[in-house]
Amino acid sequence: MILVKLALYTLGCKVNRYDTQLMEEALAASGYIIVRWGEAADIYLVNTCTVTARSDRKSRKAILEAHRMNPRAPIFVAGCYAVRCKSLLEALPGVAAAGAADDVLGALGAGPAGRRITRFTGRSRPFVMVQTGCNRFCSYCIVPHVRGRSRSRPPGDVAGEVSGLVEAGYREIVITGICLGDYTCEGKGLVSLLETLESIGGLGRIRLSSIEPDSISDELLELIAGSPKLCRHLHIPFQSGDEGVLAAMRRPYTASFYRDLIGRIRKRVPGAGISADIIVGFPGETEEAFRRTVELVREAVPVRVHIFPYSPREGTPAAAMGGRPPRDEVKKRRDLLRDATAEESFSFRSGFLGSTQDVLIEDHSGYTSNYIRVEVEGTEARTGELVPVRITEVTREVTRGVPAA
Repeated sequence: MILVKLALYTLGCKVNRYDTQLMEEALAASGYIIVRWGEAADIYLVNTCTVTARSDRKSRKAILEAHRMNPRAPIFVAGCYAVRCKSLLEALPGVAAAGAADDVLGALGAGPAGRRITRFTGRSRPFVMVQTGCNRFCSYCIVPHVRGRSRSRPPGDVAGEVSGLVEAGYREIVITGICLGDYTCEGKGLVSLLETLESIGGLGRIRLSSIEPDSISDELLELIAGSPKLCRHLHIPFQSGDEGVLAAMRRPYTASFYRDLIGRIRKRVPGAGISADIIVGFPGETEEAFRRTVELVREAVPVRVHIFPYSPREGTPAAAMGGRPPRDEVKKRRDLLRDATAEESFSFRSGFLGSTQDVLIEDHSGYTSNYIRVEVEGTEARTGELVPVRITEVTREVTRGVPAA
């Protein structure tokens, strides 16, 4: 029997990483030996992202890197970029096939991806995809065009997967989706699904990934506030603090709605960590519009913010809009926003100095329930363990702690 070594590389979101795990398990079940990226391999598989032009470039770079590592090895390409630009990618050196995941698995002689994962390679907090696709069609976003309309997994299927991961030793799971708040299946919405998962014995924490502002109901906040398992952290993309820019983006909420939402979260879930996504340099973003975004960041006091310079995606309405700020101005705004978010993160984290927080250990550091990353000194805990940690130092750059006595 010839053993074929296959190396995988993943770009993009948590759903993409979940898809990679499904493919990895399907390939392993078909007899492939999965090796780390960078090791000698007979075949390479790149799971791509196309949310921005930078994602496209990084995807192509990974493909070319695979070709350099072994010019004789065939390269297979899956993911959103492969769906969007199949012919372009198949023209790259060494690429044997590009397309949707199951098509690529078929080309590799493997069965289709299964419905559940049993582990999560390289992570102490597995991602569990409960929903994919999107019905929103924001003016800048290519994702609905490549992922399709919203689809949700049956709650029993999700619960079975989570139970298996808990039995495998995982203490925290991250519930994820392309548009998580749109989860609905068998008459159950997201809150009902979370209540089902809460009842799973041995599960320490449940963390939500990105969720749209208009999907955060009072019912969800009450569930988080009263749950010993649901993390007190919400990643809420707001993209801009300017009403005109939000309207041009086709976002289904206003900046004033977001402000009110932050107030409701702070009131109902004290100490909650808020993180966000922001796009800088969207067509029509004036200096005044950008100033409003900075003001909203300062009001939200986020623990973390992901900042994305606007990237036009062919086929979306925003790509044809005029009034894009110059590149130098976008860079300037990005840097100013980074400074503001660093200040607010420091302010938020400083409020927990001297407190004791449970930290899920990831190689001598880890995250609290409210998403503060803590460097833990002197711990002998293994990766994946929940450890009480006393916060001893907070700077702009880092939060440190020691195991609580």
